[in-house]
Amino acid sequence: MIVENEITLAEAIERARNRGVISGGSFEWFRKQAAKSGRVHIAEGTVIAFKRGRRWMVAEPQLEEAIVRAEGHKNAKNESERQAGEDYVARILNPKGARTSWGGYRVHGDFHFVWSDYERMQRSDGGWTCNRCWKAAGTEHKKPECHTCSDWNGCGTDCTLSRIYCADCGTSMGA
Repeated sequence: MIVENEITLAEAIERARNRGVISGGSFEWFRKQAAKSGRVHIAEGTVIAFKRGRRWMVAEPQLEEAIVRAEGHKNAKNESERQAGEDYVARILNPKGARTSWGGYRVHGDFHFVWSDYERMQRSDGGWTCNRCWKAAGTEHKKPECHTCSDWNGCGTDCTLSRIYCADCGTSMGA
């Protein structure tokens, strides 16, 4: 196979990592992919891989195309998260919820559940906020545990939540 502008698979992986479009996967993982299918998945594309002597090679133009596409997706995601964060500060909620640069939220009726990625690392899953006055909401947990919680401890859905309420403005809803 004759390919113009070919580079080693190792160089391709390093280039993609340096540009921030891949983070995981060892060289061995990519090499096995190449050996199995003659292709590797790098960034946002599939790049043809081939042996030249004892080295795995890829076509540089294909690699660059995959990296550029991945950078575009990454930039669009970052912009979307930035805009969602600005909208949240301006008290504009997306009814479907949103991922932000700091965490995210999901809307449920007159309330929204908001979390911070940093706080989640500190063992806090987030909390409810009133959509009307933007004060922290209270919760009641009067439902019985689900089968998973009662037998195995932890379904992760807050299954005992029965009511969300705002003490400041009086908004309340059953969960």
